[in-house]
Amino acid sequence: DLPGFTAALHREGYQALGYLAPEFTRSRAGFAYPASRGYFVRSSGGHIYLLDLTNHAALAWWETNERQILTRLGFDGWLLDLGDRLPPAARFANGQGAVEMANRYPLLLAQAAKDVMRAVKPDALFVMRSGFSGVQGLQPAVWAGDQRANWSATQGLPAAISAAIRMSSLALSSTPCLVRAVARAMMPACASARSCARS
Repeated sequence: DLPGFTAALHREGYQALGYLAPEFTRSRAGFAYPASRGYFVRSSGGHIYLLDLTNHAALAWWETNERQILTRLGFDGWLLDLGDRLPPAARFANGQGAVEMANRYPLLLAQAAKDVMRAVKPDALFVMRSGFSGVQGLQPAVWAGDQRANWSATQGLPAAISAAIRMSSLALSSTPCLVRAVARAMMPACASARSCARS
């Protein structure tokens, strides 16, 4: 009972953030509907089914689901993950391939979330890892990714610190908050998710 769960959190003074990703696998509960409608990027081979946000019907379906997450389920936002792994042989509904869409796709993903939140719940928050030039005006917070609980310079705590330092320049270009993940536990780098969304 997700609506009951989020309502209980709200009564206790908490906000509820969910997890959302445009990549599907055959075992994902919501796979059948978009697969039957041709909403995935066309590609040869591979096990990742990526929602084609250049397909207007697929985009409308995705945004409808985002609206329901905020309204019917009562969430206050989500971690919007993935969208940065385009199948190499991908063909989008707009006729472009993976090379042309690699940087544009995260922008489309962020724009969809921003549009829905602005219309339904303006104080909602979404956090993204993938992005490109221009995403600063769309996403209120950046997630650095999954670092491991070790001292590895490429995958551990030093990598998270290095990413935070490099990404701190985003704060000067309208991305006010960095959210980092160490050992798969998300920890806001600013005082609260609300202050990130309102900065």
